[in-house]
Amino acid sequence: MLKKGSVYQLPVTNINHRGYQFYAFPMSIISNYPESLPWIHSNFIQMCYDRSENSPVPFAPYIFDYAQNPWLITHKLDRSIYSIFNKDIIDFVRESIDRDYYVYLNVDEFFIPNRNAFQNYNYSHDILIFGYDEVKGVFNVLGYDHNYEFKKSEVSYQNFKAAFNNIDSITNYCNQIYLYKYNPDGKYTFNFDVVIDLIEDYLYSRNTSSKFYMVQDTMDRAYGMKSYMYLKKYLADLLVGKSSYDIRNLHCLLEHKIAMQKRIEFFESEGYIDTSYNLSKDYIDIQKKALDFRNMMIKSGFDKNPKRIEQIIDALDTFKLQESEILERLIQVGKEHGSNE
Repeated sequence: MLKKGSVYQLPVTNINHRGYQFYAFPMSIISNYPESLPWIHSNFIQMCYDRSENSPVPFAPYIFDYAQNPWLITHKLDRSIYSIFNKDIIDFVRESIDRDYYVYLNVDEFFIPNRNAFQNYNYSHDILIFGYDEVKGVFNVLGYDHNYEFKKSEVSYQNFKAAFNNIDSITNYCNQIYLYKYNPDGKYTFNFDVVIDLIEDYLYSRNTSSKFYMVQDTMDRAYGMKSYMYLKKYLADLLVGKSSYDIRNLHCLLEHKIAMQKRIEFFESEGYIDTSYNLSKDYIDIQKKALDFRNMMIKSGFDKNPKRIEQIIDALDTFKLQESEILERLIQVGKEHGSNE
C-alpha cells in the first residue's frame, strides 16, 4: 500500500487468473496475501463451455461467485442506486479508495487512454480503480490495454468522468458498481477431500453448478472434459468462417493448466501427496502443450495460416487423454491419502 500526501494506491499484483477481468480483478487483490492461497487452490478447478450462440463468456472457469471469498469485503451497487447518492463520481471513487475500497465498474473506453477504443469508438467495458494522484489529477486503473496486456495505467479525472457518464448513451449490459476491500480477518480451512471431489467433477464432466441449486438455477453448460468437444467445434467453425477469432478460449485453457499444475505442487508442498508420484512434474508437460496451443492461436491471428488451427484440433484428443491419465492418478492417490487420515 502506498500513501504519500495526495497520492494513494491500493496494492494489486500480477496473477495467473486474468482471462476475464470480472474474476481477474478480485484475484489481483487477494493474491497479494499468501493466506488466500488455500482458497485460490480450492477454486478455478472446473471449466465450462457455454454452448449458447454469441455468449460473451464462452469458455471460462466455473466459480459460484468470483468475489464471494473470505478475503474480500464486497458491496454491490448498480448505477440506478448510485444516482441517489447525488455525488460526483470523481469524489465517490476517491473517497472510496481513501477507505481502502477498490472500485469496479463499467465505463465507455472511448475516453480511456491505452485502450483500443480510445478516441476510435464507443465501447462499454469493465475497469478496476485502485488509486489516485491528486497532483496529476489521475486515477490508477487496471485492465487490458491496447496491446492486450493486463496492466496498470492512468486516466485523467475528467476523462474518467466522461467515460462513466457516457455509458448511459451507449449499449451497456453491465451496470455494476462494486466496492472491494481486503478482509484481514478472513478465515478459510483447506479441505483436500473436497478439492479432490471437484477435480473428479472436472475429469468426469459433472455439472458442478448443481451443487448450488438451493441458491440458484443450475447452469446449462458443457463441463470439464466435455468442454474439449465444444472447443474443437469452435476451432472447426473458425476455419470455415462460422465463428470469429477469439484468443480467450485458448488463453483460458492455458490458465487452467497453469492453475492445476500449481495446485498439484501445493498438494505436494503441504504433504497431501508425495512427490515420488511425479504428478506435478508430469503435469508440466500438459501446461507446456497448452502454452503451445495458445501461442499457435496467437500466430494464426497474424498470419491467418489455417494449418495452425488444424494442428491444434488434431492434437486436442491426445492432449485430453494425457491430462485424464494424470488426473486419474491424482484422484487415486488423493483418495488413498484421505482413507488414511
